[in-house]
Amino acid sequence: MVLESQKYQVSSNRPSCTCQINRLLHQRESYIFVTGAQPFDSNRRSSFIVYHIRLNDIETKRRYSDFASLRRILTRLYPIFIVPPVPEKHSLLDYAVLQNRAKNDITTIEKRKRMLQSFLNQVSKHHYLGHDHFFHQFLDPDVVWSDVLQSPSLSSFLKQQPLHMALTNSSNVSTQLSLSSLSPISSSTSLSSSNATSLFYCPARPVFHPLLSHRIVPTPTSPQTLQQRDPFLITSEEKSIHLASFLSKHLEKCQRKVIRRLGELANDYAELGAVYNGFSLNETEHVSNAIERMGQTVDDAYTETGQMVLKLEGEFAEPTQSQIQMTMFVKKVIQFQYLKQCQVELIEQALDRQQDELDRLLQMEKELQRLDRALQQNSLNTISLPPPSPSQEQYTHRHRHHRPRRHQQLDSYRNPVTVNAAGHSLQHLIDVDPVTTRRNQIGKSKESLQILEEALAICRNDTHQLSDQLHKEIQRYERDKTMMLRDSLMAFATAHLRYCQKNLSAWEDTKSQVDRIPLE
Repeated sequence: MVLESQKYQVSSNRPSCTCQINRLLHQRESYIFVTGAQPFDSNRRSSFIVYHIRLNDIETKRRYSDFASLRRILTRLYPIFIVPPVPEKHSLLDYAVLQNRAKNDITTIEKRKRMLQSFLNQVSKHHYLGHDHFFHQFLDPDVVWSDVLQSPSLSSFLKQQPLHMALTNSSNVSTQLSLSSLSPISSSTSLSSSNATSLFYCPARPVFHPLLSHRIVPTPTSPQTLQQRDPFLITSEEKSIHLASFLSKHLEKCQRKVIRRLGELANDYAELGAVYNGFSLNETEHVSNAIERMGQTVDDAYTETGQMVLKLEGEFAEPTQSQIQMTMFVKKVIQFQYLKQCQVELIEQALDRQQDELDRLLQMEKELQRLDRALQQNSLNTISLPPPSPSQEQYTHRHRHHRPRRHQQLDSYRNPVTVNAAGHSLQHLIDVDPVTTRRNQIGKSKESLQILEEALAICRNDTHQLSDQLHKEIQRYERDKTMMLRDSLMAFATAHLRYCQKNLSAWEDTKSQVDRIPLE
């Protein structure tokens, strides 16, 4: 089965989609904003939050499950690309604490807005994901996303076993697919000039291949039996596991503690500011003014501390959480590559067994043909013997009548007519035509051998493509990870620097106000 989505063309540089969304994203280097979130009641029984997405002057509304489905589609279409994460769903603890207010919790909604915005911008900056037309349709307000998900081609594609997919390359496979059948778009959708097709190049796109789902083609469930592993992938997997462990057990834990205590400090500042403001009412003139100024400065400290908490949440803690998820995605794409390699090895083993079975059948056929030729030659020699003389026949007939009864019984057992009748009866019970059956087995073995050889060629080609692309993708991920860590550390330092500068200015003014209090 081939996905009915887009038309491909070979490009030596970057993939190019000619729809309006792609032009806005990449020709103008636009940034995607999640500007708001509002509850939407479809009926009295269920409600959900709709997030407003803005790209230049285009605004689209999508719910959280739409973001999750977009990521699932991109993950299946590009199994070796590390697709950025979306924020996690509400945990059971959230529902236990907030109950019916979990979906409408302001803190959770604001966090999701920031992380969904980060997800969209990371996808748009990816060298292939950002040019995928499903992503463009997600940002198009004229596209009904539920219709895209319910299209027969896409829904059938998502149900297929990933290892039954063959990766196509535009240099050797050109696929023309109907855009309208996969993702219905209203007539007002703005596409390029004369046609409603999207042209882009993808290095490896999965297409369902019936041969890989054949019963004799093995499908591995785990890469435990893999004999040869790529040292680069082994190192990358170990690094990602170590990084995930360090981030989740140490860095994120400390971040949560610091941010929680800063939030508590902000609340303490708010309470202290109110106390100082009340205290100023009990004093007069210079003392009252100084105490009131002290209260205002503490209130400013409360505001600045709250802003720093938000900045650390969005630019320091949340990127760390995303990075933890990304490390797990790195492990998953490497595991997929291991499964493809394991599939190749299992097919090679099945091919060797099938070849041995075919050799055995051919050797058996050769031996039986040699025996048939020998029996035919023996029968010809028997027919060519001269007939016995009359005197010999009379002697034999007379001598046979005078033999003992025991010898006559032995003759009956040795009678070839009786043996042949029993043999034919047994032969009919076992096999009607052993020669035809044997030759059918040889034909089936040759057919199975051909299927396994074709499946092996497909899987070897896929594994080679996956290996090259996965190396490049992991290298890209390492660069992005370094940039993310740099930005996070810079955001942490900048937030504290701004916080200290603001507080320093405010407390200097407060100090000068306190100095005006007369001592006499």
